[in-house]
Amino acid sequence: NINMKKIVIALCGLTAASAFASDFNIGYINVDRVMAEATPAKSISDAIKTKFQPQQAKLTTLNQKLAGEESQLVALQNKAPTFTQLSKADQTKFNSLSEKFNKDKANFMQEYGTYQQQFNATEQYALQTFLKQAYNDLKTLGTKNNLDAIYTSNQMIYAKAKYDMTDQFIKQIDQMDVSPIIKQVNDGPKAAANAPTPAQ
Repeated sequence: NINMKKIVIALCGLTAASAFASDFNIGYINVDRVMAEATPAKSISDAIKTKFQPQQAKLTTLNQKLAGEESQLVALQNKAPTFTQLSKADQTKFNSLSEKFNKDKANFMQEYGTYQQQFNATEQYALQTFLKQAYNDLKTLGTKNNLDAIYTSNQMIYAKAKYDMTDQFIKQIDQMDVSPIIKQVNDGPKAAANAPTPAQ
């Protein structure tokens, strides 16, 4: 799952220099609830998960294959105290299996590296784009409620329930159109990586 907490955490923004003024109005957003309940966040996360599921399944299969080959090598090693004490047939089998294991391991590392690079590029694009849209919605929410500052729940030690703006924020960003983001994700890692970076 993608680390969507970065989004709301990055939205905290304003200073609390006048936090003790009687007319200072604050609100806070429950990060966990936003990530679990907001439709756009779930849609983007699901799209990325679906996009990379085949690669993840392939990596799992390759890893299981490596584990099986390693078990066979260990079993051969346990047949004798030293390699030279193995039978000629077992020595030949060990050398052949060892060569195969090393090739498969190199292939796995290459496949994993490609997967990680593509996943990171896609996730970065999705986060940056969603961040820009969510930031605008958060500013709108603050203006609508005449707030001086909005904080995330992970920054708050204690706050009365009346300051919780999570329901309003979720309701507001649920109207967000994230279909262009999902399209870029579905078009492939290269498309997402080459997509214009949202202006800050």
